[in-house]
Amino acid sequence: MISGTLDQFLDCLDFSPNAIKEIIKQLAVDLPLNDMAKREAIQDKLNFNVTKAIEIKNTKFDGGEVEEKTSEVAHRRAAPVKTGAAPTGRRYKPDLNKQ
Repeated sequence: MISGTLDQFLDCLDFSPNAIKEIIKQLAVDLPLNDMAKREAIQDKLNFNVTKAIEIKNTKFDGGEVEEKTSEVAHRRAAPVKTGAAPTGRRYKPDLNKQ
């Protein structure tokens, strides 16, 4: 993606499986991909805006509106877990008379 030509990259976008295309999207943001022609190719072929994704990744949260958590205590809805030890030993008795 970084060292290949634009034609090689376009072939990759056209003929690779969907899993590889998802990896390309992820790497384009993580590296980041600095080639604007390749960013435009990703936008055209995969409908993914790399520039916007990089901006969002690099944006720091400014502490805007955050919902305050209420002090409600969660109640367990499931039956209580038994704390007794599980029986040990074999549960299935093999029939030794069968051969």
